Amino acid sequence: MSDTDDRPRGENPSDGTGRAENMAAGDGNRVVIDRVRELLRAHGRLAVPVDKLNDDSDLFAVGLTSLATVNLMLAVEEAFDIEFPDGALSRRTFESIGALSGVVVRIAEPGAIA
Repeated sequence: MSDTDDRPRGENPSDGTGRAENMAAGDGNRVVIDRVRELLRAHGRLAVPVDKLNDDSDLFAVGLTSLATVNLMLAVEEAFDIEFPDGALSRRTFESIGALSGVVVRIAEPGAIA
């Protein structure tokens, strides 16, 4: 937003309703997804380039192993300054880029994952 724009900071410029939280959540999720993709590229050891995967592609079907999952988990914890709670340490969390990104977003919100 420019300094001369008279819209309040955070207002969604596309609809003019001021629903900043919707815009921020969408932008934040995209940032998390993009960062998870980078970490997966570095630590996933996949048989398929990460760029060819959809957010819901099965990572285990394209070669994610248990060892690579642990390395990815540690990289994600460091990158986002989070710690996966025991309840999030499951195959389901790491089954796709979208699943992992969603868990990261929820962990970053206190009390969201038990």
